[in-house]
Amino acid sequence: MTLESLPNEILIEIFEYLNAFEIFYSFDQLNNRLYSLIRNIPLHLNFEYCRKTIFDQFCTILKLNPIIKERINSLILSNKDTCGQIDL
Repeated sequence: MTLESLPNEILIEIFEYLNAFEIFYSFDQLNNRLYSLIRNIPLHLNFEYCRKTIFDQFCTILKLNPIIKERINSLILSNKDTCGQIDL
């Protein structure tokens, strides 16, 4: 059995254990089904312990895919580990 053969319900359960940027980084370009699926799940963005490069990469994804912005349910920003690097 492969990951791609799992039903959407199981994949969504798996995604609940991952941060949004991990989901997009890992599954975004695998196939059309996953591409569509991750654009239709609620997103909870937590950048509290995220490197600046990952933050920037995800911001680029948001800019290129405006529909993703509509799926954001929560957002946590912090720069306690990277003081001064996140500038809005």
